[in-house]
Amino acid sequence: MTSTMPELEGVTHRYVDAEGLTVHVAVAKPADPADDVHPPVALVHGWPQHWWCWHHVMLPLAQDRTVVAVDLRGHGWTDAPASGYDKMTLADDLYATIIALGLGKVDLVGHDWGGWTSLLLAQHHPEVVNRVVSLAIPAPWSGVPLRNVPPFVYMPLAAGPWGPWLHRSGGQALIRAIYRMGTSRKGRLSAAELEIYLERYRQPDRARAGALFYRTFLTQEVRPLLRGTYSPGAPKQPILMLAGTRDPVSTPAYVKSAIEPGSDITFAVVKGSGHFIPEEQPDVVLEHVRRFLSEASPVRD
Repeated sequence: MTSTMPELEGVTHRYVDAEGLTVHVAVAKPADPADDVHPPVALVHGWPQHWWCWHHVMLPLAQDRTVVAVDLRGHGWTDAPASGYDKMTLADDLYATIIALGLGKVDLVGHDWGGWTSLLLAQHHPEVVNRVVSLAIPAPWSGVPLRNVPPFVYMPLAAGPWGPWLHRSGGQALIRAIYRMGTSRKGRLSAAELEIYLERYRQPDRARAGALFYRTFLTQEVRPLLRGTYSPGAPKQPILMLAGTRDPVSTPAYVKSAIEPGSDITFAVVKGSGHFIPEEQPDVVLEHVRRFLSEASPVRD
């Protein structure tokens, strides 16, 4: 059982004050500072993970730019307060973290709720965002078609009064089931790899945070999402949306439905991948991200 920060050679760790929230970030930089020539990249995880979900991706991206993997509120090694788990607050946390780190304008790569949060940040704070890569998540401005409702039955389980218990006890069966159903057989995590995530949820405050991710969504965010009032529409920045062909929840058709006519959004599928694309097929993610970020990418001042 792991009880300490997982180690990744070439990665350092920082804690920053983001408007009163202590946020943990994992940082990788080029070995030669002269090679740090492109805008920084902020990597943002989803549920039920933390910064480690990017461990295959960080160092290759850091060959020519600073890479910062952020632990969202309540997850990993960031503070886990008793409130603030609406996704706009998460976007504000991310904004405050970028400002506190002095990163300037960044490229964002987000998975799951991290992708949703990254898109919200691009909408509301465009001054700090160049481009967004969103993996395995529909967009905040898209609705929820009825055909896509059944796969979301896990949300009430995660969000209910029993949600914290399901995150930390009972063999953590809910999280184990999510991984089993959400990954392709080839990309399934080993018991040791999964333990890196399960261990954090055995802390009561983080188990509560995991439940609040979904409780807040179901009680505060679903209604405006269904009414079409949750989000004003796609951000102006270029966006790349990726979906795994074996993702049972954020299916390619569902993710693609968010692409509005005239928006600067590129869509691509990751063949054979389930929901957890950065760990199932990191080489494919790297290929897409590098190509997309290099398109008219400004050279860092």
